[in-house]
Amino acid sequence: MKNRIKIFFIIFGMTFCLYDTTSAAGKTTLVYPPWHHCFGLHKVTQTHLNIFSAFKEEFENPQGLFCTKLISKDDSTADYDDDELTVFGLNSGNGHMLYNNGLLSLKISDGSGKEVEGLRNPIDLTGDKYGNLFVADKGNNRVVCYKLVDDRLKPINEIVEYKNIPFDDPSGVSLDGNYLYVTDSGNDRIAVFKVNDGVKEAQSNFSTDSILVNPTAISIASEADEWLYYKDYFIAVVDSFGQRLWRIPAEGEPKIFRYESASGAGGFNHLDIDYYGNIYVTDTQQNKIHKFDRNLRYIIAIGGKSKEDISFDQPRGIAIYKRFGQIFVSERSGCQYFWVGTDLMRLKAKEMSYDKGSGKFSLSLFFLLTEYSMVSIYIETCTGDERYTLFEDYLFPPGVHDKIIEGKLMELDHIDRDKVRILAIIKPTYSSANYCEVEKRTPLIKYFPRREENRD
Repeated sequence: MKNRIKIFFIIFGMTFCLYDTTSAAGKTTLVYPPWHHCFGLHKVTQTHLNIFSAFKEEFENPQGLFCTKLISKDDSTADYDDDELTVFGLNSGNGHMLYNNGLLSLKISDGSGKEVEGLRNPIDLTGDKYGNLFVADKGNNRVVCYKLVDDRLKPINEIVEYKNIPFDDPSGVSLDGNYLYVTDSGNDRIAVFKVNDGVKEAQSNFSTDSILVNPTAISIASEADEWLYYKDYFIAVVDSFGQRLWRIPAEGEPKIFRYESASGAGGFNHLDIDYYGNIYVTDTQQNKIHKFDRNLRYIIAIGGKSKEDISFDQPRGIAIYKRFGQIFVSERSGCQYFWVGTDLMRLKAKEMSYDKGSGKFSLSLFFLLTEYSMVSIYIETCTGDERYTLFEDYLFPPGVHDKIIEGKLMELDHIDRDKVRILAIIKPTYSSANYCEVEKRTPLIKYFPRREENRD
């Protein structure tokens, strides 16, 4: 029974203690959880689904995902369940929703009830920790509202129009506290509803009038999110048949990123936002996840033809639990589970000068960082026996960094000028920092005397 429970954790997102100190395999922007956390089962296949559905369910066009820590599952008197998640997923091809019931069982629902017929081509879903769930039922041109009662999804209501105009291909949903945002693709608009007392039309602080064409996926960084570092709130939305990604702020001008700037043939699919406001977007055709920072600057493509250890098979839905940095990605025939990691790429020491008399040094350093990280930079001898600290545990945002570092370091007096290199050690600020620690080194470099010290 214990092994069955452990396997179930990995299939539907039950998370364990995130303070592991073992080394990570495939240290990169996303990392697989450690072996003892999931017995290596970070990827769900049809075999795993067979076990927990008694061979009654098959993956048929998996789509949207949503994860949360339900209040109803929280034991305030215990610490051991603080990271236990419930993950909801859409098996769009057969109109089913799959979700875990605590630690012991898998639930499968067709979304029907006395008030509501079954789902047809559901594409996206969202919800909250109180057990409210909203599904974009694209095939029926509606959004269905559910409540998790006694571990069963009970249909409460359905929304079929906005401002007296029927929905046409509703494709994305995102919950901002008591406000539900729906991308009404066929009508080129975003519909907004207040849902704390029934479902009523509402106004939004985000202006999207006359700029969207066929909007699909949507996610919101808002003040209603208790796990969000920055307070500049925005909507991230995909439109133009997956060819554009928008960042629409509550105040100020929107920004736009065109797919052609990042990749070849393909398009943006589902998306989600992490604790720092970074935006992750799946790319089914290119087998990638594109990562942007909170200002819509492109950071990196994960998967595809890259040299990273991670690969995807037509990634679709994506859900991020912001508090601990856990990511779930649905694929053509399964699902994968990751922790937010980090990577430092293109590390170059372009120039270093040093004066043995005064100990003054200057170093020009270039690197790309893929996640908010604590960065430490050292000068290291070629044998690795000696290490000299330039700085330790400085917080850097993701993106390109081109820095000039200056200081004083008398200890280099006895070291040959062509037998040193630069060592960078980085750790993400959440997930498990020690587990995700990454080391990168430059080739051996020479340092030169400062010009002002050698004018004669």
